Amino acid sequence: EGMILRQVYRGAESYLITLSAVESRAVQSKIESGDVAGLTRCVLADSPDYDVLLAELKTRTFSLGSDRAAGERNRGGWGLVVSD
Repeated sequence: EGMILRQVYRGAESYLITLSAVESRAVQSKIESGDVAGLTRCVLADSPDYDVLLAELKTRTFSLGSDRAAGERNRGGWGLVVSD
C-alpha cells in the first residue's frame, strides 16, 4: 500500500509501527539498505522513537486528498495530504 500511495502522492510517507523489537530492527535495516520499498520508517511502538514520530506528526496539517482516481487506485482508501 505504501508503494501505491507513493505512486499517486509523490511525497507520501508510510510508517510501520510494531511491538516487536526484532522486527523493528530488521525492517528498518532493510528500509535503509533499499531492500524494502514503500516504507519511510519502522518504529517500535513502546520506544521513545514512537513519541518522536507522534511529535513530528503533530506539527503537520492533514487533509483528505481530493483525487477520486487516487482513492480508487488505493482500493477505496483515502489519501491524506500533508503540509508542514
